[in-house]
Formats: sequence, structure tokens, C-alpha cells
Amino acid sequence: MRVHISPAKPSGTLAALASKSDAHRALLAAALAEAPTEIVFNTTSADIEVTASGLSAFGAKVERSAAGATIFPRAMPPSGFLDCGESGSTLRFVLPLLTALGLPTEIVGRGRLPERPLSPLREVLIEHGAEFSAEKLPFTLRGNSLRSNLRGGEFRLPGDVSSQYVTGLLMALPLLAAGGRITLTTPLESRGYVEMTLSVLRRFGVEITADGDNFSVRGGMKYVSPRRYVVEGDWSNAAFFLAANCFGAAVDVENLRADAAQPDRVVTELLPALRAAENRVISVAQCPDLAPVLSVVAAVGAGETRLTGAARLRLKESDRLRAIAATLRAVGGDITEMADGLIIRGVKKLRGGEIDSFNDHRIVMAMTVAALASENGITISRAEAVQKSYPQFFADWERLGGRVES
Repeated sequence: MRVHISPAKPSGTLAALASKSDAHRALLAAALAEAPTEIVFNTTSADIEVTASGLSAFGAKVERSAAGATIFPRAMPPSGFLDCGESGSTLRFVLPLLTALGLPTEIVGRGRLPERPLSPLREVLIEHGAEFSAEKLPFTLRGNSLRSNLRGGEFRLPGDVSSQYVTGLLMALPLLAAGGRITLTTPLESRGYVEMTLSVLRRFGVEITADGDNFSVRGGMKYVSPRRYVVEGDWSNAAFFLAANCFGAAVDVENLRADAAQPDRVVTELLPALRAAENRVISVAQCPDLAPVLSVVAAVGAGETRLTGAARLRLKESDRLRAIAATLRAVGGDITEMADGLIIRGVKKLRGGEIDSFNDHRIVMAMTVAALASENGITISRAEAVQKSYPQFFADWERLGGRVES
């Protein structure tokens, strides 16, 4: 799909999407509980649908409704198959869970997912008893549903590769009779996502002890259904509309909690910071998903911005540092890649032009915002990538007065 975004400014009120980060965790916790749970989410996306459909691998039944879905745990035999689509969160969360439950499962993925890293999560799971048929997708987790394939003990991981590894283990270790301890050998990045996991677990009756960057998990705990769970509004996707306001848009995003565990709520502090000084250094180590849209805002205006702490962005749906640099340069930006970040020198205005999305949903949305600061608008190829997290993005953009031509 190829679309042209003109500089027309959106304005009005928008209800935030349901947070896919929160939804992933709530859906999986509901599948592990002892009773049904209604999960309320006002919108969905490809990634949320992957996790919802994947609950059949745990033997859970999903009944959809206008409000979201009701999850009935242990309602049928486990399917033995899981298609993770392009969702790295789904894959990294379920691996520890399936091995903890001893569920033999064939797992497949699409797009760039088979190439995205599973190390060192895979190795630490093998060290504790898991068996993989191959090093990367597709593979089968071998198991015996009568017993866990995962032994308790100490799980040592770096904290700067993926917080999703920590989340998967935090959800799985309570299911083990012996529990376990997660010891991080480097500082934890994207801490907010781990805090979100701990919050969801508490809602489902699971308490975990945190000691700095280490976590002690008591074994034999039970997931207890809260009966009803309302998914938070999503700061990550709201950030694109909030950033559009820096270029003359006037969009008010509702249904966002200022006290949400989502680290991307910091966008309300970072956007003003990009206008506050001539030379800025901003670390995105705790909020890497904001890097594309922060880069767009930094690209237009005075001074130089260095985005740091972003090495993990090379392992996303695209090499996101390369994608940001390539797309902004193509429309008149002045940007240089570093190994772990970007140097962005502001220009008065982008000229516009045509770019490829690198099949990355956040690049599509960021460059839509960039069109507002361009002379001639921006044409985006492979714009259908927004389906991954925000299927109605262009419909919302147009409803608020933005112009999208296909």
C-alpha cells in the first residue's frame, strides 16, 4: 500500500488505543488463571490478535465480544501449535511459560521475527531443562504436559538486551514448584515494561519480590482471576499525535493515565525538551519505541539532538536506526547514524518526497507526522505496516482533518 500524506494539520479529540503491551500481559495471565477473566480493550491490532489466538496453545478458549474478550482457562486440550506472526513480545513471553507448563508446541513466525534474537533467553531456558528442536524459528518446544520442563534456580541474564526476556520469566517462575531468582548481570533497560509486568501479576494474585535489578519468585503460586481487567490506553501510539502538535496540529488524546506503568508516558516531558535548548542529549534506553517520532521532531528546528541508548533498535521490525536515518535524509533531514544512536541536526523545513517504510509500523507513523513539517508532503510505500499496532491509524488521521491519498 502506497499513501501520500499532505501537510494538512489534524485537530480534535482522539480516544487512545488499548495498550498492546498491557493487553499481551493480561491475556496471558488470564490463560493461566483458575477462572474466566473478561479483558476489556476498546481496540485491537495484529499483535494483540496473535496473542489472543495463541492462547489455544495453553488450552484456553477465547470468546470475543464488543468489549474485548473473555478468556476461559483450561477449557480445551492445548493445541500444540503457535503462530507468533511478527510479534516479538508474544514469542518471548510464551517460551518460558510453555516450558514451565511442559507443553510440547510447534512455534512459527513471520517477517523479520525468525531473525530477531532469542539469545540469551534460549540458552538460559536450555540450561534449566528446556528443549528446542532448532536454534531459530520455526522450532518445536519438546515437553511432557504431566510435568514442567523447566527447573527452578537462578536465571542469569543481561538486562540490556530485552526486558521481554525478564517478563517471560517473571510470568513463568511462579508456576514452578521451586520458583526461582532472576539475576541481571547488566543494568535493566526498559524498566517500565518490567514494572508493568509486576503490576499485571499483582492484579492476578502473584506477588514477586524485587531487589534492584534482581527478582525473587516464590514457587507454587496460583494465578487468581480478577474477573474483569480493563486494558490501559496506549502511550506509545498516542505519542505520534502528541508529536504532531509540535508541527501545528491540535489533537487532544483521551484515555491516557499519567500514572501508567508504560515508559512511553515520558513523551510529555521529552517533546518540550526538544524545543528547550540548542543542543540536546536524550537517552531512549528506557523508552526505545519513542525514537522514531522524537527523531522527526528533532529534525525540524534549531540545534542538534543526540539520541543515545538505542542499540537495541537495530533488532526491531527493521534496523530502526538505519530506517529512521534513511527516511529522514530522503525527505531533507540532516541525520547521522551512530552505533547506538543518532545525531540529528535540525533544518528549517523538510522538503518532502517518497520513502519506503522498511515494513515498520513506527516508521510509517513517524513519517506521517514528518509530512506536517514538509513543503510537499511525503509518500510512504508499504504503509500497511501500521496494521501491526494501529490498524485504524490513517482513518483516525483523516477523521481529525489530516489528508491521506492512496
